[in-house]
Amino acid sequence: MSQTGEKRHRFELMMKQAELPQQLTDEHFGDGYIDKVIVSRSNREWTFCICKTSLVPLAAFGVFCRTIQSKFAHLADVSFCFTYEEGVKTDELLIEYWPAFVEWVQKHNASVNGWLGKARLEVENGLATLALLDDMGLELARKKKIDEMAVQFFEDQFGRNCRVKLSVGVKN
Repeated sequence: MSQTGEKRHRFELMMKQAELPQQLTDEHFGDGYIDKVIVSRSNREWTFCICKTSLVPLAAFGVFCRTIQSKFAHLADVSFCFTYEEGVKTDELLIEYWPAFVEWVQKHNASVNGWLGKARLEVENGLATLALLDDMGLELARKKKIDEMAVQFFEDQFGRNCRVKLSVGVKN
């Protein structure tokens, strides 16, 4: 079996052990494989580095991550890093997974709950422009370094470089 074939087999085995719905694995994970697993024995953390050729919709991504984390919780805290091939454009990735970033920030910093979720996102050529509702929201976003957090999130979670610009949205 080739190295990629072996990595694909391990991926299928992990999904089967996690009891992911067959339809989900067939529709969204048929082109994926586990590139590597980073294991930290000292604090029981596993990071699965998954490679894919096609973008996984956010809803399917969420089900996948939560199901596997739940299934292996007794063994370790599980996280993921998805690496998409170049066919998946950074703009597509930013648009699809921006809500995941917002959810992540809200878990780690409750003070962003209201205003960050209401901000408007525009993406073009790897630049995400976050239009906040008002100057106060812009100041809070700068103070909390939301732009830097977003850049780091997409680098850590998806291995993609992007730029984030904060602005005030056009008032209606």
